[in-house]
Amino acid sequence: MKSVEIVKKLSSVGIKPKKSMGQNFLIDKNMAKKICGAVPFEEDLLIVEIGSGTGALSFTLAEKANELILIEKDADLASYLKKVLGGRARVISGDFLKLEPEEIFGPTGKKAVLIGNLPYYVSKRILRRAFELKEKLRACVFTLQREVAEKLTALPSSRDYGILSVLFGYCSESKIVARQSPDCFYPKPGVDSATVRIIFNTKLACGGLFSEKEFENLVKCSFRQRRKILLNNLKGFYELEGIDGLQELLRRRAQELSPGEFILMSERIKRK
Repeated sequence: MKSVEIVKKLSSVGIKPKKSMGQNFLIDKNMAKKICGAVPFEEDLLIVEIGSGTGALSFTLAEKANELILIEKDADLASYLKKVLGGRARVISGDFLKLEPEEIFGPTGKKAVLIGNLPYYVSKRILRRAFELKEKLRACVFTLQREVAEKLTALPSSRDYGILSVLFGYCSESKIVARQSPDCFYPKPGVDSATVRIIFNTKLACGGLFSEKEFENLVKCSFRQRRKILLNNLKGFYELEGIDGLQELLRRRAQELSPGEFILMSERIKRK
């Protein structure tokens, strides 16, 4: 779909892109097919699209998904989607960040796949919500600002490795599966984009002492100042004396530790 075509399509239903909602509509049909191709269409999975917009992904998803839910915050677009896809998908007019899990997934207990071309200004908040909901998820396929995608998929000791990399690294495998230039969208964004596929682990390799909340707190504290070693970042907040087997880790910087090593530390050290 060309820019002229999307303008005509939006005009025909009385809709204009809203800058306040960070709307940049995907217009590259081949890219839409590639993004949808990263979705695991397993029979027992619920497919949930966040920010369905004009349906660039939705029509392909409707052809392949056994059960499809479209979530659209823009009431005008939600109304449009109900007209064109209401018979093939459940359309929710609402904000994904404010919906309760049962409003999204319903009572079936099925695992879900989240997919969406996410507005840049809320992409990290949506990632955070996906992390919180991970026990209900099989996968996510998100198109993000390229910088965020590279941080999400970064490996230890790389420039982009940080909090996001560790949090998703311990519970999933993430990979960039497509890259998009601004020309793929209307209006054109000011940055490049990338699509990340996140496959969540069915079983997390954690011991009985593992606390996810403490794990998150430790990771965030460890990255407070990237140039400092962990000992200096953590000593004001954690009891670090007399802990056997961790001294070597504490002499390293946060970006040098794997998610597994952060789990080990979170099991062994306690906050003051």
